[in-house]
Amino acid sequence: MTEREDPVPRREKATDGTQPVDGWGNAVLTLSAAAPVLGFIIEKELTTNALLGSLILATVGIGLRIETAIKSRR
Repeated sequence: MTEREDPVPRREKATDGTQPVDGWGNAVLTLSAAAPVLGFIIEKELTTNALLGSLILATVGIGLRIETAIKSRR
């Protein structure tokens, strides 16, 4: 068996303007992980507000990532 001369080109990332939204989603998810840690360092205890803020930020970050995935598939 012989291999084809011209391999199938790889699909590049979509350049439909979703990269900034994806970047914001990544940043918000990172911040959601850092919020309780920073709250623990500052307050010396894990507060309910830090956990609630982390949950809200994680939800927003995941929503932005889902939006980017949906738009890039079109």
